[in-house]
Order: sequence, then C-alpha cells, then structure tokens
Amino acid sequence: MDSRFYISKIRIEGENKKTVNIKLSKGLNVILGSSDCGKSHLYKIIYFVLGGSKAPDEEQTIPESKDYNTYYLEITGKNKVYTLRRSRISKSQLYIYETNIDDINDKTEVKDYPNSKISSELLKRLGIKERKVLQNLHKIGNLTISHFKRLFFVNEDDVSSEKKSPILSGQYIDTTRGRSIFKCFLDDSDYSSFDNQISDEIVETSQQYTKEYIKTLLNEAEKRQKTYEEQIENLDTNVLNITTAYKRRDEIKNIIINFEIDINNLTEEKKKLNDKLQQNQILYNRFHLLKEYCDNDLKRIDFIKEGNYQFNNLKDLNCPLCGCTTEKKEIVNYEAVEQAVNYERNKILTNLNDLNKSIDDVISDVYILKKEVNVIDDKINEQLDNYKLNIEPELIKNEAIIAKYIDTQILIKNKENNEQLIEKFKYDIKNIKDFVIPEDEQANKLTLKDILSSEETTNKISLLEKEIQSLIKEWEIELDKDSKLQNELLVEFDTDICDIKVNGRPRSSFGQGVRAILYTAFLVGFLKYCIKNNLQHPGFTVIDSPLTTYKKHKIKNGKNEDLNKETHQLFYESLSKLINEQIIIIENSDKYPENISNINIVDLEDGLFPVSNQ
Repeated sequence: MDSRFYISKIRIEGENKKTVNIKLSKGLNVILGSSDCGKSHLYKIIYFVLGGSKAPDEEQTIPESKDYNTYYLEITGKNKVYTLRRSRISKSQLYIYETNIDDINDKTEVKDYPNSKISSELLKRLGIKERKVLQNLHKIGNLTISHFKRLFFVNEDDVSSEKKSPILSGQYIDTTRGRSIFKCFLDDSDYSSFDNQISDEIVETSQQYTKEYIKTLLNEAEKRQKTYEEQIENLDTNVLNITTAYKRRDEIKNIIINFEIDINNLTEEKKKLNDKLQQNQILYNRFHLLKEYCDNDLKRIDFIKEGNYQFNNLKDLNCPLCGCTTEKKEIVNYEAVEQAVNYERNKILTNLNDLNKSIDDVISDVYILKKEVNVIDDKINEQLDNYKLNIEPELIKNEAIIAKYIDTQILIKNKENNEQLIEKFKYDIKNIKDFVIPEDEQANKLTLKDILSSEETTNKISLLEKEIQSLIKEWEIELDKDSKLQNELLVEFDTDICDIKVNGRPRSSFGQGVRAILYTAFLVGFLKYCIKNNLQHPGFTVIDSPLTTYKKHKIKNGKNEDLNKETHQLFYESLSKLINEQIIIIENSDKYPENISNINIVDLEDGLFPVSNQ
C-alpha cells in the first residue's frame, strides 16, 4: 500500500538545550546502549508523539531529560514527508507540518489538532481507514489508534510478560474490542453494519428481570439499614461525647511521659550510686591487701628483733672437738639493730592505723550508699505500683471508650454508605437501560468465540502462523536444553487466549527470554503478513528489549552465556532482509551485529541527551 510510511528522523528540543537528532531508515534499525542511556525514553517519545496519553518522563526521574519538552517525528512515505510535534507541556495538542524537520522555521505552516482529533488525524496519516469495531457483543464504536497500538508497539515490560497477550490489553472489558480489532487488520473486517440487537420483547423481559433482581438487593439493603439505625439508637450516649475521653488521653500521655522521665532519672541515679559502691569495694579490697602486707612486715620485724636479742645473749662455749674455749665476737651492734627495728615497727604501726581508719571510712560509705540505693528502689517500686494500680487501668478504660467511639463512627459511616446504595438501587430501578440476555436467546447471537472462528478468518490466521513459524526457524531459538525450536516446530494461534502456541505449549509457559522473542516473532510476522496480503498496517514495528532476557541453556562446560552469538546474529540477519518494512529494535546491549548490510545502528552508549550544552 502506497500509504505506508516509516519514521525517518526524531528530534528532541528543550529551552537552552542542545538539540538531539536521531536518524532512522527504512528496513532494520537497531538502537543499542547500556542501561540508563535513554533507550526506553526514546521508545516513549515515539509512542507519545503517535498518540500516547502519557508524556515521557512526566515525573522527571531522568535528570538529563529535564527541560527537554518538545518532540518531533519526521514521517516519510512514498511521495510525502511531514513532521509531527507534541510537547510535554501542552500534551493535549498535536501539531503537523507538511515538510521535513530540517525545513521547519517560524514561517512554516502548521496545523494543530486537539485530543479529540488526534486519533482520527493520525489514522488518516497512517493510511488506516476509519471503521467500526466491537465495543462489546452488543455495541460498536470507532477504531482509534490507541486501540491497536499493541499490534506494532511493545515495551520492555510487556514483551516478556507471561500475562500479556499481543492483541489484548489485559482488561476484561476490552476482550471483545481487542479481538475485533485484530480481525479488522487480519482480514480487513468492518463492523459498521453489525447487528446483534435483541428484540423489544426480549429487552422488556430482561429489564423486568433486572429490576426484580435490583429490588431484591434493595430489600436487603433496607433491612441492613434498619439494623444500623437500631444499633445507633442503642448506643451509649457517653460514647458519643468523646471530647472528654480524648482530653483525658492527652493528660494520661503526659502523665506517662513524666512517669518515664522520673523512672529514667531514678534509674540513672541508682546507676551512679552502684558505680560508687563498686569503686568503694575496689578500695576496700586494696586496703585489706595493704593491711596484710603491713601485718607481714610486723611479723618480719618482730622476728628480726627476737633474733637479735637471742644472738646477743649467747654464752661462751667449749669446742666439741678440741675442747678450747670460743670467744664471742661482736658481729652485730645490738643496740643499733634494736633502734632500727623499733623505728621501722612504729612506722608500720602508724600506716596500719591509717589503713584501719580508711577501711572503716569505706565501710561507712558503703553503708550509706546502700541505704540510698534502697531508697531509690522504693521510689521506683512506688512509681511502678502507682502506674499499675492507677494509670494503666485508666488508660485501658479510656482507650476502650475511644475504640468504641471509632466503632460507632464506622457504624454511622456504614449507615451513610448504605443510604447511598439504597438511593442508587432506587435510581437503577427507575432508569434501567442494561439488560440480561436470556439463555435461550444466546444461541442466535454473536459470541466472543465467534469473532475469530469463521472459516475465512481461520484461513487468514493459518497464513499468519506460517509467517511467525518461518521467523522462529530462521532465528534458531532454543526451546529446551535437548533441542532447538526449528527441529520440530509447530506454531498455532490460539483464539481462546489470543496468543501463539509453539509445539502445543502456550507462549506464556516458556521462560522470560523465549517469551520475549516469540512476542517479537508475532509482531514482525503480523507486519509481514499484512504487507504480503496488501492489508492495512502502519508499515513499522517498534520493539523494546526482545533479546535482553534471552539466555542459553547450560552447555557442556557448565557456562551460561547471555545470548549465543549464533542466535544474536541470525536474528538481525533475518530482520535485515525486510527492506519494505521498518523494524525498530531497542536493545540493552553493546553487542553490534557483525557483517550485516541493510542495517542502521544507533549507538546510545554515550547517552541520549548531551552532558552539556556545548
């Protein structure tokens, strides 16, 4: 289709900031870089400009993005180039220039479109015809770009999610719409002439049934209301006067605070006294040890004195061998020794006397300190007894009053909520529009399963399955540790779960890395299918992190590589052959594809935003 286009340039501007330009091409584009370099931010920019409701980094969690508020996408078609502009500041507006980015100046004509017109204008620019899709099984609505973005956009979180279907939002109310949108692109369906209405008789019967059901709920609510009123009527009036209870609670809190302060002060004082007691005990032990030394010295002095006395009183004796009389020679001066001994003895006695006095003083101090500790213990026990006997019971009683009051408030709130529910039930009975289809009428009406079960649709799905299967074979992805997917490969699209199965296994049952690559295979396969069969599709696909989480199974040497070179290379070689489509791959890697032509590599290793404004 001639209306298909590709994104040829991205521009990011900010006041007093260096302009950021990213050039893209038709065919395969790979945006590489490590974590936190701005790759996902770039994805969000593309998504936002093409109709996304949330602007990139509205919370400004990326410091470098601050003041970068304006985003441009240059769109190139077969015979047409134009530029889209949206701003984080005025995100409710879309601006379109009928020229390329580089030719835009102050004089360039620009058209602006409010929120209500963005989707329809983008659809026209994308070459997607306006049509009706199913909102639910009984209602149709307009196709909007936000409804089918998931068919050509997938972010880092969704690509590997085990809960996300490639065509469903995950919201139950959107299930019918998601299936019908997929069918619109799969076989160019349009639900403009859709008729799944129900006869007036059925409507009347169903409405009556619904009214009766609501009346039953109303009766139950009114019974509950009566119970609430009786409970409130029987409430203790003292409970409702809560001011005194809250005031007393504050008073008790202050009492407790003062109590804790007093206890802490007494405890600290007791500690100091115990420290002094410990110091006195040490002194007492030291004094006793010195006393022992003095006692020993006295014994030594007395021994010397006695020895001196005995020596000086020795008599002359005859030699037992020769019989000669021995002469006692004056060896020691008795008087001098006696004088020295008496001096030393008196000195020791003086010290001993001082020691005994010091020991008595220490014993007296210990006695006094122990009395003071006992007094403090009595005060602490008195405080604790007062708390247990008086403060704590009053606190418990007061808190019970407050708790009862809170329960009362809850009861009153429940009564008020119930009153609102009753009013709603009464309103629904008067203004009921929805109805329940009786079971005997379901057989003649369109069901959720019918949307994708026609023979024509089944044949189209079969063609899509072949495209997906072909890609998976080319990429040679490991399914398990014993075999590769391409050896025995069967790809099926399960219309119940709206996702593919590989060899009978749902995509969600595989590991995170395989789920991401299979999701990628679905989107790329869908793009190829639409182009081959001349069906409507924007003509490009943006995929964030399809390879990041893929890991090989353990090899014989026990090592586990992040991504084998073979799969990495085959993946990009395969996508590089798609020259009539635009594939934008955003990957958290610094691993360049090797020896591949027809590939545009955008290296963001230095970051999306410049570090300075040079």
